[in-house]
Amino acid sequence: MQFVPMLPQPPELACVLRRVSFILGTFAYSILDCRNGGVLVGGFVSGVHSPLHPERGIVVVPSAPDDTLEDDTCYSFGQLLSKDGSDGVVYLFLSMEFNQQAKATAHVYMLQDGGWHIHASATIQFHVR
Repeated sequence: MQFVPMLPQPPELACVLRRVSFILGTFAYSILDCRNGGVLVGGFVSGVHSPLHPERGIVVVPSAPDDTLEDDTCYSFGQLLSKDGSDGVVYLFLSMEFNQQAKATAHVYMLQDGGWHIHASATIQFHVR
């Protein structure tokens, strides 16, 4: 992966852009989001990189919650997300699963105090004709 900045860029950003290109190019990461000077990256390990403060390195985000899937689960999906909150950036994990009885369940977890906690959950039963 290569970080490609949009041009034109102010000269004072050249050093920062080279650093981001090097850091992200070294590891197999995908950029998930950018907020408040932090770059949320996902890959073998998910974390937040601060290109303006490279000495901090990548702050690792704890592994996603490992829900025990039901035996009849056909498909499951998980995605790490972020959003702006009143106290800064909030990290969320969305987990969805679909089963053979046309039931879908979604769980939203929020990262708090170094761990994932359930924030919301919903299940819907689809009526198949």
